[in-house]
Amino acid sequence: MIEISHLTKTFGDVTAVHDLTFSVQPGEVTGFLGPNGSGKTTTMRMILGLHRPTSGSATVNGKNYRDLAAPLTEVGALLDAKALHPGRTARHHLRALALSNGISTSRVAEVLNIVGLSSVADKRAGEFSLGMSQRLGIAAAILGDPGILMFDEPVNGLDPEGIRWVREFFRFLASEGRTVLVSSHLMSEMQLTADRFIIIGRGRLITQGTQDELSVHVRSTVRVVTGDNDALAALMTQRGWTLEREGDGLHVTGGSARDIGALAFDNQIAVYELSPLNASLEEAFMELTAGEAQYTGKVQEA
Repeated sequence: MIEISHLTKTFGDVTAVHDLTFSVQPGEVTGFLGPNGSGKTTTMRMILGLHRPTSGSATVNGKNYRDLAAPLTEVGALLDAKALHPGRTARHHLRALALSNGISTSRVAEVLNIVGLSSVADKRAGEFSLGMSQRLGIAAAILGDPGILMFDEPVNGLDPEGIRWVREFFRFLASEGRTVLVSSHLMSEMQLTADRFIIIGRGRLITQGTQDELSVHVRSTVRVVTGDNDALAALMTQRGWTLEREGDGLHVTGGSARDIGALAFDNQIAVYELSPLNASLEEAFMELTAGEAQYTGKVQEA
C-alpha cells in the first residue's frame, strides 16, 4: 500500500504539492490524473525518496522508501524511460540493477521475455526507440517482483499493440494483489485500464473514486428517439431542458430518462429509444479540473 499524508513540497516560492492526502490500495490499478504542472510527478518522486517532502509523509508498506533494505523487491517504478546509461545494453542495465538489490541475475532473462525485448537484449539502450525504452523501464520495475508498482506515462511511444499489452499487463499485476499506480494524460486509455482514480490540480486533491463516482460531477445526458422528435423537443424546451439533435434522436440534458419517458407518455408520443449516456472519464476529468490547468492555449482561426 502507498500512503500519502498531508504531503507538501515547495521549491522556493512555488508550492508544487499542497497538503495532499490519499492512499493507493492493493488489488487495483489506480489512475493518477491531473493537468500538466499539477504535481503528479513531484508526488511520485517523493514516494520514491527522490524529493524530500517539505512536510507530511509518503510511505510504502508503512516505511519511507529510503529505509527499504532492497527497494526493488518492494517497489518498482518507471518515471523516465530514457533515464538510463545509453552505452549499456538492455541485459547489462538489468543485471546491474539485479546485483545492486540482491536479485538473482536469472531474473533478467525472465523479465526481458515478459516485456518482449529478448531479441534486442544485447543492443545498446541508447539505440532504443521511446517505445522500446518504455518496455525496458517496465522490465526494470518488475525485476524484483515487487508488490508495489508505479508508472509515469508508461505508454508514450508505444504502438497500439504495445498499449494494449501494457493495459492487460497492469490489470494482471493488480489481479495478483499488487498495488499499481499509473499516471497518464491518455484519458481513453486510463478509462480502459484503471479501477479507481485520484485527481489532483495545482498540487491539491480534487477528488478520488471510480469512474461512476466521478461521473456524478457531470450533468447527465439522455438519448431519446421518438415518433415525433419535434413535438417532444418543444415540450422539453418549455421545461428548460437543453437538447441537441444527434442522428435520428435527441440528446437531452436537464431531465432524467424517467422524466422524459413520463413527458412523452403524457403527450401520447411513441418512444423507440430512451437511454442514459454515461459521461466518459475525459468529460468527468475536464469538468473536475476546469480552471486548474497551469498551461492553457486557445484555438484560433488561421
